[in-house]
Amino acid sequence: MALFQDQIKKNPSLTVIVRSQILWFILITILWTVFLFLSPLDLDYTAGELLDHFFHWSETGTLYSPISKPPFRVLNYPPLFLVLVQLLSNWVNTPLFWGRLINVLAFLTTLCLAYGWLRRENLSPLAALTFLSFLGGSYPVLYSLGQFHLEFLGISLSLGGLYLIYTSRSGPSLLVSGILLALACWAKQVQVVPALVAWLWLLRYRRRDLPLVTVGILVVALLGGLWINAHFGAEAWRHLLSYTVGTFSLRQFALQLGSYLLPWIIFFITALVLGFYSSSGRRKLTWWYFIGMSLWLFSTARTGAGDQYFIEWSFSLLLWLGPALMMVIQRQQRPIQIWKSPWALLLIFQILMADLLTGGLLYLESVKLTKRLSQLNEVCSLFPEAPIMVPSENPALVRYCGSIPALHPFIMANLSARGLWDDGRLIQLIEQQAFPMILLPFDPETPPTGYHRERWTPNTLEAMGHFYKITLALDGLNILSPKGKSLPTTPHH
Repeated sequence: MALFQDQIKKNPSLTVIVRSQILWFILITILWTVFLFLSPLDLDYTAGELLDHFFHWSETGTLYSPISKPPFRVLNYPPLFLVLVQLLSNWVNTPLFWGRLINVLAFLTTLCLAYGWLRRENLSPLAALTFLSFLGGSYPVLYSLGQFHLEFLGISLSLGGLYLIYTSRSGPSLLVSGILLALACWAKQVQVVPALVAWLWLLRYRRRDLPLVTVGILVVALLGGLWINAHFGAEAWRHLLSYTVGTFSLRQFALQLGSYLLPWIIFFITALVLGFYSSSGRRKLTWWYFIGMSLWLFSTARTGAGDQYFIEWSFSLLLWLGPALMMVIQRQQRPIQIWKSPWALLLIFQILMADLLTGGLLYLESVKLTKRLSQLNEVCSLFPEAPIMVPSENPALVRYCGSIPALHPFIMANLSARGLWDDGRLIQLIEQQAFPMILLPFDPETPPTGYHRERWTPNTLEAMGHFYKITLALDGLNILSPKGKSLPTTPHH
């Protein structure tokens, strides 16, 4: 749509806004990614857990371990991401780097697919770049970037499958689209949602193309399932299915929407209104994709769900909103008077606020990580040379210091609340003071608040407070040792 460029040329204010937004997106993406790549630790709790799973797999040959004995952990993701990390690590043994690189490359692939899709919808290069630059105001998208995460691997595969369905009706392309949609599910189970959206859309509008896509999905699903069963056994299915679904909370749902949907609420409302007033638009795959991912946001009511659930939603929203909004702009026969349009002012206000909020939050996260990095030498000096098991909320830190996280507290506390895991063995080890040290961001003698309380069972918190004491208190991190004993005397070099 060359009209977009015409509107830009005729409106100096719009020119400044568009150029500034694109520059902001490029700069914040590069700065944040480089900052994380230079750090030996990731910020995210789940990233630390995933890295710990990889090391445990490398050390023991077991990826999905029984939860009846320590270390207590659950890998509730399929193995595709960690398999790729392992293959690359066999070449050069730097798993943290490879996991981050896979994540960044998958993000760039997702961006390219989204850009290609917008161009196919007749958006000009500048218009397509402008809409994608709004991701500079998406904290979930940018926060995940550059960390040991698997979200973008799954999203890129799903979007690749959807893109092929949208752009091609040839037999090989449709078969490959089904393969990609199924592979995405072996990166992360929730990618079954876009696969289901694609299947239902084909059933409604292109039934002749449905069989080939279905064959691709079923073949990869069957082969992947057989391979997992052969290599990891029945325990894998308990981790992937039985241990995955958490408890639900309206408070959690409200917190997630308020944190991650609210900054894009004007985009969201505009996208819904454009869809409801366009009967032809509602037949598009992009509308179905956006609605499917929006409905999936209800799953954020599950305890443990977080910002990662809003990553693919952000892309699906822009893929629908961009072309739909351009159609509205195309109908304008005169330059857009952005300062006289309440709707345009609201959009600009939201874009600015989302950018500032995202930039501010990432800055605070960078300060937090920088502070943690400054403590590494002091903390790691307390660890013995021989690996020990350490209860902690920071598995990445424990691994960096050469030891083994005794458990992944949040998932185990959740399983305990659901009656799927007995914390008795862990409490017994605490009472026996079997752990030479514990790392916590709070004092267990004082009941923690917020998500820290959700990561431990009440009995575990009580036992840690009764049998352990704070030996060293750092900013945001307490090192505890057994009462009546001291920390390990053999320093870690």
